[in-house]
Amino acid sequence: MGNVKMIGSMLDVSIEDIERYFKTTTTLKDWLLKDGYRPTFFTNKVMVTVWERPSLRTRVSFEAGMAQLGGNFITLKAFPPETADIIFKEDVRDQASVLSSMCDLIMSRVYK
Repeated sequence: MGNVKMIGSMLDVSIEDIERYFKTTTTLKDWLLKDGYRPTFFTNKVMVTVWERPSLRTRVSFEAGMAQLGGNFITLKAFPPETADIIFKEDVRDQASVLSSMCDLIMSRVYK
């Protein structure tokens, strides 16, 4: 799958990384808004998002961004327990291993 960068908190990200992220996203957004150009960085790529709690703005921003860059996404809910897609009785490492073998990018918003 290439280089993997795990970001567990903002402490895992350097100032240089943040500056590069903002510069890249600003460029991509300019391309989209001004030129109508849709980059295809994520063509044939799948992102799975895992949500412990609902978050409309964060979920939509990730899903819209992935779609605008040519990719697809799968949304898994970890709430409420009776209808959750993720079962916390199962080992999290096993679930992560399965998801990473089937998807190119995993984004999760979970709480300790």
